[in-house]
Amino acid sequence: ARMGAFVQGQGTKWQPPLWLKGNTLVGRKHELATASAQVKSAILLAGLWAEGETIVIEPSATRDHTERMLRALGAAITFGDGPIRLSPLTTPWAGRRFDIAPDLSSAAFLLGAALLTGSPDVAVTTAVNPTRTGVLDVLRAFGAEVRIEPLDPVGEEPVARVSVRAGEMHGATIEGALTVRAIDELPLLAAIAAFIPGQTIIKDAAELRVKECDRITETVKLIRAFGGVLEETPDGFVIEGGAGQLRCARIEGGLDHRIAMTAAVLALAAPGESVIEGAEVASVSFPRFAETLAELGADIR
Repeated sequence: ARMGAFVQGQGTKWQPPLWLKGNTLVGRKHELATASAQVKSAILLAGLWAEGETIVIEPSATRDHTERMLRALGAAITFGDGPIRLSPLTTPWAGRRFDIAPDLSSAAFLLGAALLTGSPDVAVTTAVNPTRTGVLDVLRAFGAEVRIEPLDPVGEEPVARVSVRAGEMHGATIEGALTVRAIDELPLLAAIAAFIPGQTIIKDAAELRVKECDRITETVKLIRAFGGVLEETPDGFVIEGGAGQLRCARIEGGLDHRIAMTAAVLALAAPGESVIEGAEVASVSFPRFAETLAELGADIR
């Protein structure tokens, strides 16, 4: 709306249903109150057809896949340290082939499963964009050994073969920029933290409450069902690693793909049979998740 679009919603918080009407947009400077790659990307896409330069300033750096893609397609964009600056297109783009690098958020669940089940021979080919490798940094902070073998990039995204081994595992504090860089993997990381020695504190993750579900509350329910000991805070978790005993569980995972996949990782490491209702929701981000686990040797039906 600040760029000149006509937008009408319900109440003061722009609740749906929304009405939008095409209009001439004007580039402007946006200082985001919350670090959000989705909001940033929406502004940049709108800025492609706005009159004048669009500038986005983030409170902390978020994933830069959109910026890399726009640059690869020929947009006049600069990013890195400091504000993101985008000039509008002068002519429409021509169609072309665009290859998408494998997603580290999906790969993280295979790495987490390898870690909790003691399977050091699992190696995953995935993108290792530095704005997304917070999950690997957290695993290192937990004491895991993370091996990265660089491969040829895909598009503008760096790619590598990644594997993990459990070292002297222990709890850690996750906050600030590291939380932002690992935001989608925090349910998985909380699950790992619950079953390694020491206390783990996760802060600055209030964004999790407005994902597909309230991922803070649902992650706590999930981990407790499997025997973990933790409490939720307004913006994260306090996890008493090793205080509980990992056990099998029957849980509802259909609310959220990342909750369902986290449940599967815990189920692989737990003794006995676990049941995940609604597990097909994993296909939102990992269409062959169950089949991939089975190919790696999991007894999964």
